[in-house]
Amino acid sequence: GDACRSLILPNSAVDPTGFATRIQGVCGQENVDLVIPVGFASCDALAHNPEIGHTARVRLALPGQGVFDRASDKWEMNQLVKSLGLQVPDSMSASDFGSLRYFAGRHPHTIVKSRRESWGKGTSRLFASTDPSAFESQLRGAMGGKDPEKFMVQEYVPGHGAGYMALCIDGRIVREFSHRRLREWPPDGGFATAAI
Repeated sequence: GDACRSLILPNSAVDPTGFATRIQGVCGQENVDLVIPVGFASCDALAHNPEIGHTARVRLALPGQGVFDRASDKWEMNQLVKSLGLQVPDSMSASDFGSLRYFAGRHPHTIVKSRRESWGKGTSRLFASTDPSAFESQLRGAMGGKDPEKFMVQEYVPGHGAGYMALCIDGRIVREFSHRRLREWPPDGGFATAAI
């Protein structure tokens, strides 16, 4: 029956507009009430095409585009958490190459990561920054010629990775979830591939 049907959608990371348009069509055809996107790329595609929800008369389980963009920016979240008086790893924008040598000299292990997943997926890299002058060339290599403004550098903090998620409705937490990372890709500081 209908419970076994599946749909093939455009890849939201490759064709976000096509993905959002197809979701709109499916919602109109199938009388869908609520869309809950899973994964960064599908959330990003729908957050940047909010008219889909209005046109298809469907609710999207997403914050507004501005809130989504800010929450998706690791540098913005780092600065927000810091402004609240909470501890964060020492961090800086990757665009300030002059200060990076000083930063690398203070931290024997440093991570470079894209500020936002869609700007450089898979670019998180851990460096042993014992030679501050070599660190700049390592960093430029990790960014692959992309705009340094889209990257941040952070001190490496040993330990296990953990994640936290909350489902909120009108600012009220309805459910909370947390996990401990078992594996990451790349292994030297990427996204979780297995967690409990």
